[in-house]
Amino acid sequence: MLGVAQVCLPQPGARSPERQAYERQEWFRDGVHFRAGIEGRISVMRRRGYLGRCRDKGEDGFARWIGWGVIVANLTTLAGTVARCA
Repeated sequence: MLGVAQVCLPQPGARSPERQAYERQEWFRDGVHFRAGIEGRISVMRRRGYLGRCRDKGEDGFARWIGWGVIVANLTTLAGTVARCA
């Protein structure tokens, strides 16, 4: 599975006691929190316009577009942090 060691997707709806125990494991909770953080970061990048409409063609172009969007978002955050500290 593309390098994914453990899948951490909570089951929607009512859960059995076995499923509840499974989802309360520390590694599972850590994975859910990590995924929530990633989704929040993606949401911010979309809202601020760093991940606008992709104008590149194909899978390579899409990957390049996303990569540049992430770089721009990180540089903007870094510049804001440096400006506040100076």
